Amino acid sequence: MAGICERPAGAGEERRIFAPRGVKREGGCGPLFCVLTWVCLRGITVGMITLKNDYATVTVSPYGAQVMSFVPHGQPDVLWSTTPAMLEAAQAKGKALRGGIPVCWPWFLAHPTEAGAPSHGLGRIRAWTQVVPDTTADTVQAEFVLELDGRDAGWPCPTRAVLRVVLTDALEVSLTTTNLGTQPFTLTQALHTYLRVGEIADVQVTGLDGLTRRHVSSGTPYAPHTGPFVFDGETEMLVAPTDALVLHDAALSRTLTVTNHGSREFVVWNPGAEKAAGLDMPPEDYRRMVCLEAANIDEAPVVAPGESHTLVTWIKVTA
Repeated sequence: MAGICERPAGAGEERRIFAPRGVKREGGCGPLFCVLTWVCLRGITVGMITLKNDYATVTVSPYGAQVMSFVPHGQPDVLWSTTPAMLEAAQAKGKALRGGIPVCWPWFLAHPTEAGAPSHGLGRIRAWTQVVPDTTADTVQAEFVLELDGRDAGWPCPTRAVLRVVLTDALEVSLTTTNLGTQPFTLTQALHTYLRVGEIADVQVTGLDGLTRRHVSSGTPYAPHTGPFVFDGETEMLVAPTDALVLHDAALSRTLTVTNHGSREFVVWNPGAEKAAGLDMPPEDYRRMVCLEAANIDEAPVVAPGESHTLVTWIKVTA
């Protein structure tokens, strides 16, 4: 794809931008910084953002405002993504990228009334505009904005979304939706986090005891669950009410705590072997990923004109 892009001067080099105030700059930048590199998405040259501090490195694509990797130094990536070739093919066709943290917004699953509208909304298949937020000596962050003018099929509401990625000793991703119109709207959404695991058979998720559970697409209720949850085939489950789940990964010897704000619902998803074979992912990679998604589905907020709603997911890694 690079051959059809007109790259800016100097685009072959990494360029460090908005280093934090108050950090001594030696050789151009302090220990916390944001790196701008250049990639080609659908024939358009855009900056791929890399956030880095003493703890980890995070990469974000402006296409979909999608976090693509979160790598604590000395550890495997916390996030799973499909192969580079499959990601490139999706970008070329204007499709969603499978992996990282897709932004399912401003609706989740199929649109309830507009058959031609894209599944999981518009956010993950649009190029967002990067803005430069304040960066301090304690955090490094990136911010992206997408505005809808009310003329998209299935979304007649002028709306602004701001996606903020903050890196400290954890990863925080927040999605703020503001109603720019004159009528209220109901917002369904998810931060569709793909977590990398060593082996699905060695994974347990805790925090589900006593929660309401149902199948996401069909609505079929599940019996209450007690104890660690293990994956046995395809899993598509909405659980509530809770603001935290914990994934225990024996193969990678680490624990991932996922905490939500602005939501008391999680989607827990793994395609299983049969479904994975038909998706844009290596067929055996269902064994290497689990989705724990911050979501507003059954408890969808109504956003009044001039008001905002913020959905946050926070990922912490411990040994």
